[in-house]
Amino acid sequence: MRNRFARPAIVGVLALAVALWWWWPGLSDRSTTVLIVGGERLADGREPLDRRLRENGFTTEWSAMADSWCDVSDRLRTELAGGSYRAVVVAPASDASCALDTDLVDSVRASGDVRLAVVAWPDATPAESEFVRQLSDRSDVRVIDTARLLGDVGSEVDCLWWDDCPSSGRIVAWDATGLTESGNQRVARMTVAAVR
Repeated sequence: MRNRFARPAIVGVLALAVALWWWWPGLSDRSTTVLIVGGERLADGREPLDRRLRENGFTTEWSAMADSWCDVSDRLRTELAGGSYRAVVVAPASDASCALDTDLVDSVRASGDVRLAVVAWPDATPAESEFVRQLSDRSDVRVIDTARLLGDVGSEVDCLWWDDCPSSGRIVAWDATGLTESGNQRVARMTVAAVR
C-alpha cells in the first residue's frame, strides 16, 4: 500500500521542483527580465518568444498591447518606474496617424542599464520606418530588422537550420493573416539575439 502512494508523491515533488526552477529567475532577480511592449503581431507569437527567451535564461513581462507608437513612451515611463529590467522590446501595431516620440529612448536610459530593442516590421509605414531609422542612429538601440528573415508578404524564403522545412527547401514566414509558425520562430530568435 505504501508503494502505491510513494511514486505519485515523488513525481509531484519533482514536478514542483522543476516548476520552481523554471520560474525562479523571475521570482528572485528582475535583472534577467525582458519587458515587452508589443502590438498584436508580436502578441500572436507570444508563446515562441517567451519560450525562446526562457531557454536563454531570461524571464518575460508583457505590458498591455501598444496599438501605436504614441502609447509607447508614456507606458515605458510607467512600467520602468516599477522595476529593473535587462531589456525592453518595443513592437507596437502600425499606426500612420501618430506623431512619433523619439524621447522613448531617453525614458529607457533614465531607468539605468537597460537595453532597448525595437522591432522593425517589413510593412512599416514610411513614418514608422523613419522613426526606426532615427532610433538606429543611436548606439544604445538595437533594431530587430525582421525583413531579413521574413521576406515579403506571401513570398517564400529559404529554410534555416531550425525550420521544419518541406522538400522544396522554402517556406512562407508571413502571409495575409500574419506571421506563420516559422515566422514567429524567426522573430523570437532575432529578439533573443538583440537582448543578449
